[in-house]
Amino acid sequence: MDGVFIYKVNVNKVSGAVSVIVTDEKMTAQKAGAGLQLGTATFVSTHREQQVTFGVLVLKDKKTGKLITGNAAAIKELKKLEKKQALLPGFKFTDNPVLSNKDKKPTGMYWVADQV
Repeated sequence: MDGVFIYKVNVNKVSGAVSVIVTDEKMTAQKAGAGLQLGTATFVSTHREQQVTFGVLVLKDKKTGKLITGNAAAIKELKKLEKKQALLPGFKFTDNPVLSNKDKKPTGMYWVADQV
């Protein structure tokens, strides 16, 4: 497969930095469990019956070299693609794991980069 699938566009509310969470395949529908009654509300667990690799893609403007921020016009376009779980061609998972800011341990996700 040539590319990754967009899953979620995250905009940091403090810094405005944008990260795009991607997957190696489209996500299937979630399945709900039987439920747990708590008071008058019922809560269900949800899960997917597929193994998916998640990654983080950070984009920057090719001309300026600056990272895309939450107020960039491109974010609206990315949000449209997010709803479709669209394929982003030309990107691939790297072997570099995303590390936690707190303890520097792998998070289970991988950095995503342009295919060169």
